Amino acid sequence: MNCYECATRDRRETVAVASCSTCGAGACLDHVRVGAAVVHEHSPGNPADYRLPGRRLYDVTCAPSGSVTPQEAAAGMEPAT
Repeated sequence: MNCYECATRDRRETVAVASCSTCGAGACLDHVRVGAAVVHEHSPGNPADYRLPGRRLYDVTCAPSGSVTPQEAAAGMEPAT
């Protein structure tokens, strides 16, 4: 699988290292982001957000705010919720 962003933006073929958790597009190291999945629970009087365990990989288009690059994740930065 090749990186979708590289193919459409840069017109080059780059091997994908991950597929997006949201849309399934391939992403290379330059276009993959590490993030957390958050569940928004809407209940009357007691809304809450829960971060699911583990990490999710996203492409740059679908990445939630607070997601980090793989290099930042390897250096110990945690994705923000």
